Amino acid sequence: MGCLIVILLIVVISLSGSLYQTFNLMQTQKKVDQEIALLQKEKDALINTLGEKNSNEYLEEVARDKLLMLKPGEKTVILPSAQDQSQTTALPGQEGADLSQLSNIEKWQRLFLP
Repeated sequence: MGCLIVILLIVVISLSGSLYQTFNLMQTQKKVDQEIALLQKEKDALINTLGEKNSNEYLEEVARDKLLMLKPGEKTVILPSAQDQSQTTALPGQEGADLSQLSNIEKWQRLFLP
């Protein structure tokens, strides 16, 4: 009878260890499945981005903005920055005047009605 209890105890301990391992493996599998889903979403987003980058519209945008290329018949216009504009916006007869404090209407009036 004592031998039967020892064998039964060994079987229970063995089964509980197996159940614990199975539980841990199921938790690990759940985490891996979540990571796979996340990576799949990231992959899909990257594929969409790649498709956009390979489009003719994107290539034209890059050519215009970064490579400064133009279509036939177009001309490039470079506007001065706000800092340069305040220094170089002298109206005729008022070269020394500070125009940064004036409103646009006053500037136009000074330009056309000296």
